[in-house]
Amino acid sequence: MGYTLAGLLADEAAFWSDEDGKNPTSEIFNALAYNSLTLPDALTIIGTTPMGKRNYIGELFDSVHGDNANMHTLCWQAASLVMNPTLDRAEIALAFKLDPVKAAAELGAEFRSEFDALITHEALDRNTPKGVYERMYDDTHYYIAALDAASGSGKDSMTLAICHRDGDVAVLDLVREVKPPFSPDAVAVEFSEVMHRYSVSTAWADNWALGYVDENFKRNGVTIEHPEKLDRSAIYSSFVALLNSDRATMLDHMGLRRQLLGLTRYASRVKEIIDHKSGAHDDIATSACLACVKCVFELTAMDYWRWQETPAGRANIEQQTLDRTLQTGGVIFPTAVPWHNRAAVPKPPEPVLLPRDPVREAKEDAAWERCVGDAAQIGQPVSPGAWNLRRQQIAARA
Repeated sequence: MGYTLAGLLADEAAFWSDEDGKNPTSEIFNALAYNSLTLPDALTIIGTTPMGKRNYIGELFDSVHGDNANMHTLCWQAASLVMNPTLDRAEIALAFKLDPVKAAAELGAEFRSEFDALITHEALDRNTPKGVYERMYDDTHYYIAALDAASGSGKDSMTLAICHRDGDVAVLDLVREVKPPFSPDAVAVEFSEVMHRYSVSTAWADNWALGYVDENFKRNGVTIEHPEKLDRSAIYSSFVALLNSDRATMLDHMGLRRQLLGLTRYASRVKEIIDHKSGAHDDIATSACLACVKCVFELTAMDYWRWQETPAGRANIEQQTLDRTLQTGGVIFPTAVPWHNRAAVPKPPEPVLLPRDPVREAKEDAAWERCVGDAAQIGQPVSPGAWNLRRQQIAARA
């Protein structure tokens, strides 16, 4: 049990925090309670500025405040002017005018609803399948990746999240975290290999170490893009909208869950800010939320074109072409494949061997001529994919 305690004075207990950003107040008080069992008149005094009620202090307040039958605990809540009438009323009035939320807590002893958890347990549980820790690559999906980069020498981890879109729902497929210390170059190689396995060649990241991170991943075949007008608060706010409307399916990942539930919302003088608690981390949450938000809200035509140049995209195009061929009685129509990267000419697929049919071949020739004419009209060469399909048509006639 350790030392015997005759008294305990806890100052600002609502703001205590351990290395993971959790409030250890309940564990500390539970451990110290046994140290005063031999002294029946031992006294514990807790004095703190109110924060949110989702912690030990808030729960303790709700359980004992106003309970006149409790003969062992005295709980009072009073504003600063009540406790000390000599305070300058003009200064207090100015504080409430400049920042009413902060002043209500610091000077009015009111609990801050702005510090309630941003994400509820119910919403997260509803969108987190139990036992699903990672989802395998599926070549029928288009994947988006997001990073939260770090130097490797501080306290922040470097994280990667990959997700895909299923209708209007973002589905988180993979989360990776590398805790410090680490080499950013080595982590870039590792993360790039993971992204390549999911046919991802472009990843989203914030503006941390802008330039260095971009070049580091570019050497490993990954282009880094940065979201415009999306700071962390905007990312989290957009993600909460997805989660609460059941449009984000998460992974059963304890680190991600802890960080998401630890996000708090509070009001500054100019706007609402969403961030992790002091001393906590949100590295996994940042990359996962950014991936989900970009996946649902900003999946552009350019993103789809990039996917078409990946092995999965080319295979999907070939399968669609074959499906259309069977549906149209053997006519193979050239499929428009983006030509913004003309150097990346896909490998021609194996010829589709079909019986010779003059009518079908005439339709193929007409479709090819239309494709060439359309390309000439917009001043662009025929796409590599269209060339490959034309070669397939000619080879099938041999």
